[in-house]
Amino acid sequence: MNADPVVLFQPQNHVGLGHINRLSAIAFALRRIDPGIVTPFVVEGAAHVLLDVLGLAYVPLAASHQMNVTEGWAAFSKTQRSALQLEVARAILRGLRPRVVVFDCFPNIEFASAVLEQKLPVVLCLREVKDWPNFLKRLTGLLDHVTQILIPHEAGSFELPEMIREKSLFVGEVTRPVASASQAARNAGRRIVINAGGGGYPGTVEFYNLAIQAVAELRRADARIDAHLIAGPLFNDWTRLKLADGVTVTPFAASTADIFAAASLVVCQAGYNTVAELRQLNVKTVLAPGQRVWDDQFSRARKTASECSRFRAFEGTSHIELAEMMRSTLDSSLSPQVERRMPQGAQRAAEYLRTLFR
Repeated sequence: MNADPVVLFQPQNHVGLGHINRLSAIAFALRRIDPGIVTPFVVEGAAHVLLDVLGLAYVPLAASHQMNVTEGWAAFSKTQRSALQLEVARAILRGLRPRVVVFDCFPNIEFASAVLEQKLPVVLCLREVKDWPNFLKRLTGLLDHVTQILIPHEAGSFELPEMIREKSLFVGEVTRPVASASQAARNAGRRIVINAGGGGYPGTVEFYNLAIQAVAELRRADARIDAHLIAGPLFNDWTRLKLADGVTVTPFAASTADIFAAASLVVCQAGYNTVAELRQLNVKTVLAPGQRVWDDQFSRARKTASECSRFRAFEGTSHIELAEMMRSTLDSSLSPQVERRMPQGAQRAAEYLRTLFR
């Protein structure tokens, strides 16, 4: 086994990419600080295209959400399924021997149990949630063992519940670096990019169909407009997706930020990672927040639109309303980009993790 220190990351892998994006940003920052640190991931599911593209090592766990709905797993009782996951988790920890384990928001229950058995230092990366009391109930049994909670927001952004305040450290926005496209590249056409992050949330196909209808409406008046829809690696509602002329669809892009940067307009949902990337780019954006159990995308979209003129928040229901907002946003003037410092959250989180095994 590698003698270099191991920091093990375990993000949720089910409906969105935000959890993996955050922890991968921290992993890369940690390796920049100390190239000798090994940063493997443990993810639910047989594979993950984003981690493959990023070149990050990962070990799979059986996907809990699939175990509960897949016919083949019905032959195993809930107790048997849980015991199997726990044994696999123990084997992973024996093989990797991490110095510290980092979770993001929603730890895998069996993997967290195996980590606690080993009495390993536990760090939790936890973005703002909209129902703190009920969310924290999900972490009962883990919070007492958490060494530090890293909050990927600027200090003072919101008030933390008292029960986690003492253990929490605001590190700032956590995202990977993105590069802006040249204005010449953007002006070459009227390209609209549509995206809903990982694409796995219920209702994603309805958002995509609404945006496609809006593009079709715009193209009636301006045939120069075309659209690129990046469905996301977790999107699986392909049979319900209603395509239209002028819209290209790809399942996945290695760097959506690069594609966003070259767009004339981005139309997307308002997930933490998507908004964090777009705030670094000088690109016009319509945020169409989606309903989530724990994440308040509506609040994020409104706040972002109020702080930055190139963002607009769409809360309508018809493609005509969306098309009109897209048209007015496309035709608006884009202010010269104000130099925005790269968010330092990943760096600060990595610096903290490094202190745990000096």
